[in-house]
Amino acid sequence: MNKTYDSIVRRDIVICQPKEGFRFSVDAVMLADFVKPSSKAKTIDIGSGSGVIAALLAKVKGCTDIDALELQENMFSCLTETVEINGLEDIVKPVQGDLRIYRPDFHYDAAVCNPPYRKESSGKIPPTLTERTARFNETMTLDDLFGFCKSFLKSGGSLSICIDSDLLADVFVTARKNRLEPKRMRLVHPDGQTVARTALIEFRRDGRAELVTEPPLIMRINGEYTEEMRRITGAL
Repeated sequence: MNKTYDSIVRRDIVICQPKEGFRFSVDAVMLADFVKPSSKAKTIDIGSGSGVIAALLAKVKGCTDIDALELQENMFSCLTETVEINGLEDIVKPVQGDLRIYRPDFHYDAAVCNPPYRKESSGKIPPTLTERTARFNETMTLDDLFGFCKSFLKSGGSLSICIDSDLLADVFVTARKNRLEPKRMRLVHPDGQTVARTALIEFRRDGRAELVTEPPLIMRINGEYTEEMRRITGAL
């Protein structure tokens, strides 16, 4: 597999990823920015891919204890390189495994996930298995994600996700079924005249019913990144 090594947000953050096939999107960078972790929290990055979110949480947010769970062998190879390149061996632990059968013998303080959005029948099918696994929910459904967090997040622990905004009803139903309450949400709009494309949401296990909707994140004005998006992405 041919790989590239790309700096993101800051020059000292380098991500290893496949040259062809699935490559990380700006959604992962926005989600890492949205997360408000405690630096000492035991965190799991679910479906870590090439390690974008884990690296940003460690290097930008100051997290010190992260498990990065990834199913696919080729993406796990990139994840491992990302950890090594950025000198994060003492902070980020790559774990190759399937969320549906991964059973740690402890509970996490926080989880973060940029999950596969759709059923495979709901859109154009990507040509490679890596892309299909990353974009569709055949290997990790919302029930899988929230069910895991119900079992392996501490009471009061957080789950932060980025999800297509038109799936919000399904997300909220599944979350409450698994004792995860939405506490904070930010809608992301491609521009100031377009409906929201995605939603950034923080849930709390066993939390009270109280949702704060933050000001919307506008990605572009007149085709150019807004000042906030330039801050978040380092003008990728």
